[in-house]
Amino acid sequence: MVIEIGGFKVTSQNKPKLRQNARTILANKICSSPVLTDYMQKGNYFSIDVRSGFQYGEKQIGNYRFTNQSCV
Repeated sequence: MVIEIGGFKVTSQNKPKLRQNARTILANKICSSPVLTDYMQKGNYFSIDVRSGFQYGEKQIGNYRFTNQSCV
């Protein structure tokens, strides 16, 4: 799955904070969903790329993988 954040330029100065925030927000959303946690309890996982939709600057913010164990 890919999530693209539009209109926001990623720089080396703000990338660490964006990575941290993205991980926290995604973990909260995925791990609190009964449907998604049921899916992961069956041995499946989610891999999510977070990218900048801004034309200039860095594109990749982070890649996050969520498993049943990462939601404990």
